[in-house]
Amino acid sequence: MLEHAGRHPWVDAMFAGFKFGTYLHSIRHYPALESLLLKFIPESVMEKQRMHHEFSHKRVDRRLEKQDARPDIWGLVIDKEGDSGLSKNEMYVNAEIFMLAGTETTATLLSGLTFYLLANPDKLAKLTSEIRSAFRTEDEVTIERLQALNYLHACIEEGLRMYPPVANGLPRIVPPGGATVDGHEVPAGVSDCVEWDGCTTKS
Repeated sequence: MLEHAGRHPWVDAMFAGFKFGTYLHSIRHYPALESLLLKFIPESVMEKQRMHHEFSHKRVDRRLEKQDARPDIWGLVIDKEGDSGLSKNEMYVNAEIFMLAGTETTATLLSGLTFYLLANPDKLAKLTSEIRSAFRTEDEVTIERLQALNYLHACIEEGLRMYPPVANGLPRIVPPGGATVDGHEVPAGVSDCVEWDGCTTKS
């Protein structure tokens, strides 16, 4: 994308899938309409879905062909053997998820978080101070040590709340016995505000 100063066709395909997924998520509150919608999925959307599958599968094949690849998450998958390992088809399916969940979502969150930090210089200064006081050199920055930075963790969590990268949300089902959310009693079995008349705030 940087080399050609334009979006890769796969990115356009992914965005189209996100858009249709948002419509589908919203209409699922009306089961009859959902089944009708699924019968009329535009061919253009289906083609973009096929493109995503093909693109993800090729990435897996290309990675499996590398003999001297640098350490990465797929190396951990390849190292597993026997019953605990993944078949190639399982690798394909997981790659389709990774290509969605680990690419544009990360970039979207970081864009939103950067915006809010720049809009709040005092918070940016506090985060900068925490990071620079924790490390003397770049070599000291590791995943393990970053996890110990409380304010950095809080910023990421708040960024996810303020600028969630998943357009249709991540609904949860209230467990047996109900729950209290922001001072509101929520009955068991509820997954979102549409199913609960007592919802006065957006989740």
